[in-house]
Amino acid sequence: RNYGNYLNNLKEPTPMLVFRLDGDHQAFLDIDFDLTFSIFDKLMGGRGLPPKDDSRNYLTDLERAILRRPLSRILGSYGQAWQEFKPVEPQWESLELNPNAVYLYPPTENMVVTAFQIDVGTTQGILNVVVPARYLKASIPRSSYDEFILTRGGGASARQLASVTPIFATKIGGAKVPVAMSLGRAELLFR
Repeated sequence: RNYGNYLNNLKEPTPMLVFRLDGDHQAFLDIDFDLTFSIFDKLMGGRGLPPKDDSRNYLTDLERAILRRPLSRILGSYGQAWQEFKPVEPQWESLELNPNAVYLYPPTENMVVTAFQIDVGTTQGILNVVVPARYLKASIPRSSYDEFILTRGGGASARQLASVTPIFATKIGGAKVPVAMSLGRAELLFR
């Protein structure tokens, strides 16, 4: 997607975690505001609910400070996902709420957007990872990048797709995904 158009389509406020990939490239995560607030509520012992007041459109300095730890863990996971291709240690730069205040690239820069649906408590939301296409092209080995373009383009033959699909299936099959389970919960009185 085009960087300028993407930012123009984001609502204000949209929490945006800006991070550095390397010396030349920056990227960001944008998260639904209600989801961000639900993460904060869950961290503070709540049920993971969005803000009660629909007019709430800000995060206090304390809320930002508390959110830094889980968002930093997300950045760490992003770096681990790249281990196979290139060592990446994303560096936190800022947490912004106004998309129009984030000027990382020219408006015509092509960006790759990867969306994840996240459930926290009773709140569902989207977390997008937005990375410049030129960074991906330079980081992914040529053969893998060509396979990706081949599978995305409409001109691939069935034979070509058959030879590429198992490669992606094995890479996805080996992905490590942390899972947490709660078997029960109770509140006890001190009497």
